[in-house]
Amino acid sequence: MGTRISASQLEDTSHINNNSPIDQGMEESSARLENNQHDDAVEMNFNGIEKENNGDETENNDTIMSVEEKVQDPQVGMIFDSIDEVITYYKQNGRQSGFPVIKRSSTNRDDGNLKYVTISCAREGKSKMGGHENMKCLEKDCRNYIEKVRRLQLGEGDATAILKYFTNKQAQNSNFFYAIDLDEDCRLRNVFWADARSRAAYEEFGDIVTFDTTYLTNKYDMPFAPFVGVNHHGQSILLGCGLISNENTETFIWLFKSWLACMSGQAPSGIITDQDKAMKNAIANYEEIFPKSRHRLCLWHIMKKVPEKLKSYKKYESIRLSLDNIVYDSLTRYEFEERWVEMIAKYGLHNNDWLNNIYEERHHWVPIFVKNNFWAGMSTTQRSESMNAFFDGYVNSKTTLKQFVEQYENALRTKVEKEKHEDSKTFTESFNCATEYDMEKQAQDVYTAFKFREFRTELTCIMYCDRVSLKSDSEILEYQISERIKIGEKKSHVIFNVWFNEHTKEVNCSCYKFEFIGILCRHALYVLIHHDIDFIPDRYIMRRWRKDVTRCHRRVKINYTDWVATPEAQRSAKMQKNFDDIKELANDSDDKCMVVMNWMHNLKEEICKHDGTCKRTEPTPQSPIGKSFEPDVNGLPNASQRILTPLPVRSKGRPPFKRRQSKTEQVIKKRQ
Repeated sequence: MGTRISASQLEDTSHINNNSPIDQGMEESSARLENNQHDDAVEMNFNGIEKENNGDETENNDTIMSVEEKVQDPQVGMIFDSIDEVITYYKQNGRQSGFPVIKRSSTNRDDGNLKYVTISCAREGKSKMGGHENMKCLEKDCRNYIEKVRRLQLGEGDATAILKYFTNKQAQNSNFFYAIDLDEDCRLRNVFWADARSRAAYEEFGDIVTFDTTYLTNKYDMPFAPFVGVNHHGQSILLGCGLISNENTETFIWLFKSWLACMSGQAPSGIITDQDKAMKNAIANYEEIFPKSRHRLCLWHIMKKVPEKLKSYKKYESIRLSLDNIVYDSLTRYEFEERWVEMIAKYGLHNNDWLNNIYEERHHWVPIFVKNNFWAGMSTTQRSESMNAFFDGYVNSKTTLKQFVEQYENALRTKVEKEKHEDSKTFTESFNCATEYDMEKQAQDVYTAFKFREFRTELTCIMYCDRVSLKSDSEILEYQISERIKIGEKKSHVIFNVWFNEHTKEVNCSCYKFEFIGILCRHALYVLIHHDIDFIPDRYIMRRWRKDVTRCHRRVKINYTDWVATPEAQRSAKMQKNFDDIKELANDSDDKCMVVMNWMHNLKEEICKHDGTCKRTEPTPQSPIGKSFEPDVNGLPNASQRILTPLPVRSKGRPPFKRRQSKTEQVIKKRQ
């Protein structure tokens, strides 16, 4: 029998005790179930891994125990100062009981610090267990046991304090949104919240969202689940977040529904997650949540598993390089398919289940399969992870839930200040043009500093491009553009196809940079310049990257930062107060709601005509009765209600529209 001890457990207790045979069987099964659920848990390990040192039965002199020395048997609540102290204790206890103990294995975290160590009897031999199905107890019993030993221990009144905090925030600003999920015993399970600024920012930057739950910060190990987008400066921006008690499909459905209820039912056009099956099921199997949203898997999460899944092969390095080239450098889907088949055959990888699985999901993560859609330049959930890291300076493993949501505001204050700084930098600092092209000066005037630098790089790189051939099909010209690319010390020429419509000035490139990131690529710019087009066509300047746009989230009054009382901000606050009063008066019936909606629709049209600057049109308001996007909770509790301890943790924008295809796109699609 072996015991795996998490390094983090040394801060609390050993959680190790002598159990009855029934309890031991439960622990044995729970250990195997826990393997893929929570690496930081203390668990009993029966995998029968070969011993590291068969000669470890002879102890060092400093650990030899005399006949008079006695050590206490393992008890729940024992505290150790270091891993070395744990190992020494178990060796002494084992000798006292008549058997030798060894350190069998240990694992470090990514930062090099110890994650856990497994100690076992030196005479354990090899395990013969085939899994929980071979245990005398049922899988359900094992899971119940896991939940029992991992029950979260909230402080008295801590959950109720969260509710009071949320209700106070909503009293300060009616646009503050929160949802609390309770079970039938009024026990806290999950929470979600978003402040007024995050909700307003979603209107601008909610088209592409990343979602990740790998951040465990508070002392109850409740995964932090942020919804993160990217703003006009390329910065991560929070669009709502939650703390969840479980990572199963049911929990994710509740969280997604709560988030969409917060965002008026407007789903993003694309969402990026890791490969979590429960998360994928929640997105794929419930069309009412994300009816048309594209779901993309995090490329980084998949590729980081390569060493783990393929390290055992003798030609691992060659396989890894081959896989990298296929994934990142394939220019067409056909090329990817062809090169993948060659790799599998060359290295005999037909029976590798992991490779077979990710190949089946290639349409959700391989760049060449996804980059023909807009993703705001994001290919991974590292936006979420960077947001997670952003909170590291404000919370730690001892942070209570109430402290967590309070420190959340302190973290966002810094985030808002960084956005303000970049706004100021965009308008006050000058960024030199690298060429004499008019389109570069145009980009300098309309793009944020972040996006202008990207465009300037593309424009200057046309020097590495040259025309290879030209085909004509009526109004559509097809160019083959050769780009000289340096990879390491090698130089090669890569061919890209560019289609240009002489009549509409529409340009498309096979690299899909505009579709993926939102700025024209060097190959398309080469063709435009060749046709003496001096300025970027308006259709290729996206609103989300412009600096001359007034963003609605910047006018939102928030409590966690100094709100500048500009005339614009004062007018916004005055109108918001009246809007809130009208909303309260009309909120008790559908008829009143329709009166207000029609009045607002007519008022909006009148204001648009006043200065001729209306940029977005909305359909005539319809009856509010219809599909509900409210979270699945049995009513929100009142602020005085006492909420019980949550159950244990099991860790482990706008809607898209189908536009009419242009003639150029139809020709391209037909040829492909």
